[in-house]
Amino acid sequence: MTRKELVIAAAIRSGYSTSRAEAIMALFFKAAEGFLARNETVQLRNFGTFKTTPLRLGRKNKHGKPIRVPSHTRRVIFTVGRGLADRIERT
Repeated sequence: MTRKELVIAAAIRSGYSTSRAEAIMALFFKAAEGFLARNETVQLRNFGTFKTTPLRLGRKNKHGKPIRVPSHTRRVIFTVGRGLADRIERT
C-alpha cells in the first residue's frame, strides 16, 4: 500500500475529501517525525510502537578505546502491537 492508497482509503472510510484526509495524515506524520527526532516513542495502541535506536558507544578497532557512534546512524524500529498481530494471524 502506498501513501496515496492509504489517503484514499482513509477518505472513503471517514467521509472526508481526499485533500482533507491527506492533510490530516500529513499532520500525523509530521508529529510522529518530531517525536522520533526527539528520541521519544510513538505508541499506537493495538497497532504498534515506533522508537529510535539509542545512542551507543562503539570501540575503535586500532586501539580499543570507546567512541560515540554518530547520531546520523540511528534507525527507527517498529514493533508490531498485539492487536495487529492477532488480526494478521486470523486472516
